[in-house]
Amino acid sequence: MPGVTITQVGASNKNNARNTADQLFIVGLAERGPASTPVTVRSIGEFTQVFGGYIADSYAYDTLKIFFDEGGRLANFVRVVGPTTSKGSVTLTGGTNTPLITLTATSPGRYSADYQVKVEASPLALNQSTPDVVNVALLHQGAPVANARNARTCAEIAAKLGVNGLVKVQLTPEANGALLPTVGSFPLSAGDDDVLHVTPQQFYKALELFPATMGPGAVAIPDLAGVEQAWHVVTEHAENNRRIALLAADRDNSDALSLQRVFSQSPVVSDSAGVFAPWIKVRSEGTTRTIPPVGYVAGVRARTIQQVGVWRVPAGSIADSKAIVELDAAYTREEGEALDEAGVSLIRKIVNTNRLYGYRSLAKDDNYHFLTARDFVNKLAYDCEALLEDFVFESIDGAGHLVTRLENALLGYLIPIANLNGLYPLLDDAGSPIDPGYVVDVGPSVNTPASLSRNELNAKVGVRISPTAAMVNLTIVKVPVQQAF
Repeated sequence: MPGVTITQVGASNKNNARNTADQLFIVGLAERGPASTPVTVRSIGEFTQVFGGYIADSYAYDTLKIFFDEGGRLANFVRVVGPTTSKGSVTLTGGTNTPLITLTATSPGRYSADYQVKVEASPLALNQSTPDVVNVALLHQGAPVANARNARTCAEIAAKLGVNGLVKVQLTPEANGALLPTVGSFPLSAGDDDVLHVTPQQFYKALELFPATMGPGAVAIPDLAGVEQAWHVVTEHAENNRRIALLAADRDNSDALSLQRVFSQSPVVSDSAGVFAPWIKVRSEGTTRTIPPVGYVAGVRARTIQQVGVWRVPAGSIADSKAIVELDAAYTREEGEALDEAGVSLIRKIVNTNRLYGYRSLAKDDNYHFLTARDFVNKLAYDCEALLEDFVFESIDGAGHLVTRLENALLGYLIPIANLNGLYPLLDDAGSPIDPGYVVDVGPSVNTPASLSRNELNAKVGVRISPTAAMVNLTIVKVPVQQAF
């Protein structure tokens, strides 16, 4: 039967299953924050606390902002920096210019120049010109972010200024004496994230920091929107990690004829990828910016999964935008039909609202016409694999109790989805059901005497994910830890 077969092998370690099919994976540039490390954020405010706000070099901030504005609730971000970076710092001195305390920014970037350290005599000091008690503040753009009040030692200052993790504070050997920092204001130097030398390969390398164990979701590199090589890399990542790739066409070639010419020649062929146009205008930091549409698409995808389920196409009225100010281009109905045929999904203005009006995959297989087909299979495979972890190490009994429990567990997962119209039953010509849109087989044809003797427990799960799709089969095998795959 036409379709796809996925084989998952149970492992001995627990899968950290998270019900986060609506999550977004994104790599990009940022003002500050840890580099080459995945960080999960649940709001644009949380992102800003760690990575800072908008920077002119990147679309990442605005992409995440519209993702959360449109209904996203979980994003995973990796900051990319250049090969040669530096962290800003300042050294506080005392006495005759004796180094006492060095404060260094915790991450590379020019942002460190916005910080300064202010040292003042405390009202408790016996001598205001050479105080024995000081107030020391770490300021960001003039506002205090950490304070050491009425400090009498350098160690006390260091402990209080480093408590929030904005700077790393180190004492020199001389700081153990009675000296305190000289009164005054001392700015941190500007660091460097070396964004001028960031290459596409560094973005691609960052994608590898999102392993499959983090779960299904959508993945994008908005800073490389329109780069054909990036389309292939993001798509390959999606295919290998049970995710879908959200791609954007080049803004400079977003007219209907150019889009149709590029994608009708199929630069990417995959049921795990979709391309979206046009670019969109959004409000950000008091102005309007034009950005790739992938953050909006990821946001309405997340909203749809939360409200209905991963099987629902996130297009039409459910995708009415909350944050798009204006579309960067408009297409006629005839152009829209031609672009849909070429595999391009459009955002259109319908009844005075901007909404996603297509959700095509770049597949040639009609069973995967919509990107939701692969999305659903990804979640099914991930969830069923996690579900079967509860059966690893259990004894396979001759009476079939374990097999029955496995069957009931899988049915308990599938039946609620079917009841929500996430699966499509097959009917005969008279309208009578042939199957309910799913099948679970743990019988003797799957669990043979030979497989049971090898201490393997097998299950086959079939689902129909669209009215015209053939069954998509998932084969699951439980293997003991002692046995090689």
